[in-house]
Amino acid sequence: MNEKETKIFHYISEAYSDKKIQSNTELAGLLLKYAKMLEEGAEHKLVCVKLSNAISRYLVTHKLQSPEALTKLFDRIQPEAQEYRAEMSVNTWLNIF
Repeated sequence: MNEKETKIFHYISEAYSDKKIQSNTELAGLLLKYAKMLEEGAEHKLVCVKLSNAISRYLVTHKLQSPEALTKLFDRIQPEAQEYRAEMSVNTWLNIF
């Protein structure tokens, strides 16, 4: 893993180690899934987008209630996710014209 992938992996790992997340099988499984994607070589920005979307879905389905560690993780990965979304948006628009 490169430096950015390692940083994102560390953020996920830190959130995963939180006791409230450990006791929630849905959240623990979610974080393991995306950590595994990074370990298998998935592009870190894409993992951030997918994880960001998954956290958003979790928040919506749980009335915006989540462990603080999950919110902290979301805040940390959001810049990478937004950058990826912006890049894909520009690519889409450039391909239209």
